[in-house]
Amino acid sequence: MTPVLLALLIAAESEPALPAPPPVIAEPDEAPVRSSGGDPFGTEPGGFQAGGLSFRFLLQTRYSQAWADDSTNPYVASAAPSDAWAFRENYLAHHGDGWTLNRFFMRLAATPTVHLGFKAIVDFAELLHDNAASAVKQAYVEVKPIPRRLEITAGAFKIPFSTMELDPIASYEAASLGPTDDLLKDLGFAGRDVGAQVRVAPLSKRKLLQLYFGVFRGNAVDENASPTGTIAGRIESRPLKFLTVGASFADKPVTQLYERPFTISRSKVIPRPDLGSTNPYAKHLGAGKAAEVDLALKLGGLSVRGEGLMGDRVDLDTRYGAQRWWAAWGLAAFRFSAGPIDLMPVARVEWLDGDRDRSDSGQRLSMTAGLNFLFTDGIRLLLDVSRTNVQAGSPLLSQPKPLPVPTADATGWVDHPYRDLGNTKVTVQLQVVM
Repeated sequence: MTPVLLALLIAAESEPALPAPPPVIAEPDEAPVRSSGGDPFGTEPGGFQAGGLSFRFLLQTRYSQAWADDSTNPYVASAAPSDAWAFRENYLAHHGDGWTLNRFFMRLAATPTVHLGFKAIVDFAELLHDNAASAVKQAYVEVKPIPRRLEITAGAFKIPFSTMELDPIASYEAASLGPTDDLLKDLGFAGRDVGAQVRVAPLSKRKLLQLYFGVFRGNAVDENASPTGTIAGRIESRPLKFLTVGASFADKPVTQLYERPFTISRSKVIPRPDLGSTNPYAKHLGAGKAAEVDLALKLGGLSVRGEGLMGDRVDLDTRYGAQRWWAAWGLAAFRFSAGPIDLMPVARVEWLDGDRDRSDSGQRLSMTAGLNFLFTDGIRLLLDVSRTNVQAGSPLLSQPKPLPVPTADATGWVDHPYRDLGNTKVTVQLQVVM
C-alpha cells in the first residue's frame, strides 16, 4: 500500500463522515391551488393503482323531501284541471324528492410522463336518470411543455369560472351548490364544456400567481360553428398559506339562434319554425358577459369561502324581460374530533337576483344549515336543511320544455312562465369516496 493511500485511509477513519443531503421535496404550498380541469376529487392523492392507471370513485346516495309554498298563479290554459299553472308549479316544486343516486363518479387517470396526463370522469348515476348523453362528465388531456410552469388542457372539462364549479365536489360540505350555480350552467358561463385552455405560473413560487385562459364550444356548434363560442379566464393567488383569492370572467361574444335541427340521439327532429321558442330542441342564446371575485380562508379545521358574481341574462327564450343578474354566497364549516369520528357543521347563505334591473321579481334568498359525520376521510353522512325564499312572481330559472306559448289579453301578448316557489328541503346523504 502506498504511503499516500495509507494517509487517506487514516484521515477517513479519524474524521466523521458528512451527512447525506436531504431529499428534495416540493413544499405542499407549491402545489397548484386546484386542478386544471376542475377535477371533482381535487389534487389530493388517493384511489387505486393498476399498472400505469389510477382509479377513484365517489358515490352519493340521498333522500330529500321538500315542503313548498302553495302556488297562487291564477293562469289556466283550458278547462282541464291539469292546465292550471298552480297545479303544475306545485308539482315542479317537488321534482327530485325521494331516494336518488345523486352521483356515482368513476375517474380514470394516467400520467405516463411529466409532460403528459389524462383524466376521464364518468357519472353512472346519469344512466339511472335516463340521461346517458351526460354520463361522461370530463375527458381531457394535460400537456405540460414546461412542467410546473406551462400547462395546456384540451377536451371536455370545467370552464375556469366560479369556485362553486371548480372546487372539488368530493369535499363539498353541503347538499346543494345553490340556484346561482344552476343559473351559471344554464347560461353557459360555467360548468363542463368542450374546448382548450392554457394555464401559466409565471412566478418562482407557483402559488403566488396562476393564470388561466380558455376557449370553449358554448352553443357555437352545427350551424353556428365557431372556435370561440365562449371565452373565459381566471387569475388566482395564494399570498398566504391559509388564504386564496381569485377572479374570473366569461364572455359569449355573439348571439346564437341554435335550432338544433338534429338531436344527438336515435331520433332526428327537423326544426319547426311555427313553434318558435317553444320548440323543445331549440335554444336561443344572446351575447353577454359574466364576472366574479372569490376568497377562501382555511385555518386548521375552519373553512370560510365566498363569492360575488354578476352578468348578463343571455337565455333569450326564458329570461322574460330580465337583462342582468347578480349574486353572492358565503359558506363556513368547521371540522373537529368527537371521539371515534369527526363532526363538521356547515352554514351557507346565498342571495341571487335574476333580474337586477327590476325590483318586483327575481330575488331569492337561500339559507342552509348542515352537519357532517365523518367516520373516515372517505365515508361521510350529511344532514342538511335548506330554506329558500323566492320573491312572488319570479319565473323558474330553468323552465321545462316545451315553453308556454304567449297568449293575448286586454294588454296585448302576455308570457306565462312557470313561477318558482319558496321551499324548505331536508336532505340526508351518504357519501363514499375511494
